[in-house]
Amino acid sequence: MEICLKDIKFDNIGEGDNEMTVQFNISKEDFINFNIDHFSKAKSARAARLRIMFGCPLVFFIITFMLDRFTITATNLISTAAVLLVWSTYLYKKVYERTIRQNVIKYIDAGNANDIIGRQKITLLDTGMEESNNTHVQQIEYSLIESILSGHDLYYIYTGNRKAVIIPYSAFENETERREFISILSGKTGIDVSSLEKIKGRKTI
Repeated sequence: MEICLKDIKFDNIGEGDNEMTVQFNISKEDFINFNIDHFSKAKSARAARLRIMFGCPLVFFIITFMLDRFTITATNLISTAAVLLVWSTYLYKKVYERTIRQNVIKYIDAGNANDIIGRQKITLLDTGMEESNNTHVQQIEYSLIESILSGHDLYYIYTGNRKAVIIPYSAFENETERREFISILSGKTGIDVSSLEKIKGRKTI
């Protein structure tokens, strides 16, 4: 991961108002990791995870069932259980994450993530969170922020079911500034981040 710019600044913009700006670069790997975290934990991807989790053992069971002339035997059940155990414990996560990675890389290479990857700037204003990059500038009302999550040393500020602003931990000069940013954002959105801060690098989505 390469973060080319680290610049935090505080500006007083009026009595009782605080503005905080953080500038950073989002890399390909950051975007890939966001998708891995999202689809590995998000409720919206639960059906797809279950299909992959039980699909392989089910196919194995059907094949052995047919080879045993459509008779369910103890050997059939034990071997299927063994395949399920090995698959779910050692192979499932690797295959699932590799599939997500390959799909996201194709998405990036097609130019669909140009507004996400690259230089980003986030400013916490009194009226909302301003997001700007090389393609657009938009202000997001704090009431539209649904959750603040984290994974792979990245913050995910969700503004929709599959849409989130990604901020790397490394965008901040130190731990104090990182916590200050999240504390301000939490105060403006009313989202409790106390449990988030206790988790090192990962939060269940």
